[in-house]
Amino acid sequence: MPLKKNVSQSGNKPGFSLIEIIIALALVGLLMAITVPNLLGRRVVQERKAFASELNTVMSEVWLRGLENNILHKITFDLEHRKIEVSQQTDTLDAEKKPIFAPVALHFASNSYTWPETFEIQQLYVQGVDEIAAGGLSRKTENIWFFMMPDGTTQEVIINIVDQPENQSEKDAKQISIVLNPFTAQCVMYDTFQKPLS
Repeated sequence: MPLKKNVSQSGNKPGFSLIEIIIALALVGLLMAITVPNLLGRRVVQERKAFASELNTVMSEVWLRGLENNILHKITFDLEHRKIEVSQQTDTLDAEKKPIFAPVALHFASNSYTWPETFEIQQLYVQGVDEIAAGGLSRKTENIWFFMMPDGTTQEVIINIVDQPENQSEKDAKQISIVLNPFTAQCVMYDTFQKPLS
C-alpha cells in the first residue's frame, strides 16, 4: 500500500509563511542589537584588565628576579611600538661610565607585551615627573622607563591612558589610570586620571 503525502487541509504543503520568517528575522535582529554592544563593551573592559594584569605579572617576576640575584632591573615602555620590555643591569659600562642593561627572558610573562592600539598613553609619571610632557611632542615616540631596585621596591609610577575603541567619538573615550605601588610593585587600576601626591 503506497504511503500518502502529508498535505494540510487547505491543500498547501507544510512550512513557514513569509510573515513568520519576517517575524523570526526581526526577533533575531533585535537580540543582536541588544547583545553585540554588550559583548563589545565586555571585550573593551577585558582589554583594560588584561593590561593591568600583564603589568602585574611582569612586575612580580622582575621583583622575584631582583631579590634572587640582587640586580637592578629596568622596565621600559616603548611608546612607538606599544611594548613593555624588561632588562637588567650588567657589569659593563658605556662611554659615559653608566651601566649597560641587557634584555631579560621572562618565564611567566611575555618578554615584550604589546598593549592594544586603542590605548593612548597621555601621561607617564615616574617619581612625580610626567616623562611625556617633559620631553615634548617627540617624547611620544620614545622609550620611557623606570627602575625596580634589588630590594624589590620601584620608583613611583602612574600611567594615564585614554582608551578610544573604534567607532567611538572622542567624548566617549574612557580614561583609565594604572598606579604602581612602589612598595609592593603591584598595580591598581582607576577609572579616572591620577596624579602624584606631591
